[in-house]
Formats: sequence, C-alpha cells, structure tokens
Amino acid sequence: MFSPPLYKQRYEFVVEFVKSNDVKSVLDVGCSNLSLLRRLRFLRHVVELLVGLDTDASAVRRSMFTLSPFPGDYLQPGERPLAVELYHGSVVERDPCTRGFDLVTCVELVEHLPLPDVDVFSAVLFGYMAPASVIVSTPNAEFNPLLPGVTAFRHTDHKFEWTRAQFQAWARDACRTFGYAVEFTGVGEAPPTHAHVGFCTQIGVFRRAEGRGAPADWRAREEPSAYKLVRDAVTPLQSPHLTHGDGSLSPAVPRGVPQPEGQQRHAAGAGERGAVRGGAGVEGAAGRGGARRRRALPAARLRVRAAAPHLVLSQDPVPVPDAAGAETRPAGRPEGHSDPGRPRRRPAGRPHLTGPPALCSFPDGSSSRLVPEFSLDCLCIWFGILRNTALTACVDACGSRNK
Repeated sequence: MFSPPLYKQRYEFVVEFVKSNDVKSVLDVGCSNLSLLRRLRFLRHVVELLVGLDTDASAVRRSMFTLSPFPGDYLQPGERPLAVELYHGSVVERDPCTRGFDLVTCVELVEHLPLPDVDVFSAVLFGYMAPASVIVSTPNAEFNPLLPGVTAFRHTDHKFEWTRAQFQAWARDACRTFGYAVEFTGVGEAPPTHAHVGFCTQIGVFRRAEGRGAPADWRAREEPSAYKLVRDAVTPLQSPHLTHGDGSLSPAVPRGVPQPEGQQRHAAGAGERGAVRGGAGVEGAAGRGGARRRRALPAARLRVRAAAPHLVLSQDPVPVPDAAGAETRPAGRPEGHSDPGRPRRRPAGRPHLTGPPALCSFPDGSSSRLVPEFSLDCLCIWFGILRNTALTACVDACGSRNK
C-alpha cells in the first residue's frame, strides 16, 4: 500500500532529522531489532554515540552483532569516534545513563505500554531524561478503516491506538508540564479521496524549551544502575597511536625517527569514551582497544601459520631507515646483541609500537615486513564479512516481514 514501506518512511524521517539538526547522541527507546540504529551508524560524520534500549533482551542479542564495526572500518578508519551501547530495561524505569541525550526516539512504542504506565513514561522521558529533542511516532486510529484486514488494532500487542486529537492532547499536556514545544507531522499519506483522516503514522517532534535550565551532558553520563548492558562497541579511529614508556599516547610517527621530548597527544575521543562509560581519567576506548589488540597478537600469528604454512614469521625486528636514509637498529638493541633473554632498554622519549614487526620470508628467498596490527586485521576481518552480511540480510528480512 505504501512505497517505500511505512516502517522505512519512519526511519528515514529520523535519519533526516539527525542530519539537519547536527545530533551527536541518539537514544532509541524500544530499539527491538536495531533497524533504526543500523541506519544511523552510517552518519559517522555527525553521530558520536548510539544507544538502544528494549525490554526484549533476546531480540537485542539476536541483532547486536549487526552493529559491530564493519571490516572496512578497520581498513579505512573514520575521523570521528562512534560508540554503540545496547541495554536491557524498561522506559518506565529511571537510569542515569539515559540523561542528557541530543535526541531520544520512541518509534511505535507508546501504544505497547499499558495505559496506567503512559503518565510514568511521560515523566521519565521528558522530566528525567530531559533530552534536547524527542521524536514520538504512533499509529493514527482514524486511518485504520483504510487498511485491509484491520478490524481493531494494527498489532496484537497494542494496548490502545490514539486518534489525532488524543495524541495531540497528550503531547501538549506533556509540553506544559515539562517545558517542551511540539510540532505535529506524519508519514504515510492517505489517498486524495480520504485526505481528511491524516497520516497513517502520526509523529510529534518535541524540542526542549530554552531557559528551562542547564541540560545534562551525555558525555558525563553515570554508569547504569537499573539497566543491564547487553553489548557495547567502538568503531576504530583513523590515526593509530603509539605508546611511551610511561603509558601515555602520542601520534604515530615513522620508526627510526625520534619524536621530540614531551610532544604527546591523547587519542581523539578516548577521553570522551571514558566519560561515556563513567570513567574519570583520560583512558578510553582507544586505550582499551589497544590493550585488546596487544593481547590478541599471539593468536593472530597462530592464524597466519595455520592459514599459510609456507610463510615463516620471524619475531626479530628488522632495521628501518631513519629520516636521513641510513638504516638504524630497533630501539634498545645494541650492536652485537644476540641474547634473547637479556632485557632491552629503550631511550627516553622514543615511542615504540604495540608489538614488533614480523619478517615474512617467502620460499623464493624474498622477504617483507608485516605489521602485527595489519596482519590481525587482514586475517580476521574477512572471516566476518559473510557473517555480518548474512546477519544484516536476515534481520532486514525479519523486520520487513513483521511490519
């Protein structure tokens, strides 16, 4: 009856709103199979945090891997951080991790709540979460006679369905109580002969009134108390970072070219991610991700040997030309040093990679260096391509069939 399908029109309405309003953080209440969040993840030039909340933990777990970083995110990382968090919980419960978002979406949610919980839902959504903007969509009961096969409600789980007058009365009452302004629109236009019934899906766009008070900052959210974290993920950033001996981060520089003493820069977004998870320090996703990569390197090298036994991996670093073109030994390896058990000392101020480069020796006698992080990505991410593609296709098929 609708082209494109009605559920796609609802999601596209939210996507266009995010694009036009420079939204950095989005909380999708009633995220179900994560269809909306999967569309928003492609707006990496705008969005930095995506959070989903649903009472059906099994539905979230079935689809959660579709929000994992794509293989291309490792080969061509983005310039901005993107964090994804999925929670199991109810919208009628208050949790500090939901406060201060730029946008909260409630797409086809309110009609699934028992009528006594609607007032609690309004208080939690507008009074406690207090986001900058809210998008609420719900079926228009006046449109139901035009839908084939619909005799009462559109879905067996719907507890009620509002007419336009009922929805607008609820929305204006919430605005007066909690200090918001609302605009009404919708998707799914009626045929010209029945234009008087309005849209098939009615939508209210709420905006926080100015002067209501300082809104909470989503970057300084607290740890969840009522909700249970199901999964979180962080998309890789563009610039790899090196570590100094004191554990601080600095921009990546070519090996053999010393970095000036004191020149340090923390990874972009690491502090923000630490704040998102409630941490007080500057260590965030980039730091923890680097630790995970360091722990995974030995397993990656085992995969190399299993997948390509004709390659011989040497753990000894190879000489690298410095800025002047002359070959230099790896930091800390004095000339003539051959004792593998002897501790190595690194000069102060010299950054080092998270793992030594490996030397690939081929049967014909040629050789080339293999950076450990690159070997991990190249050998591991391709095994996930078919998995992610199949999961995405299945979830989209199930979502379109359910709608």
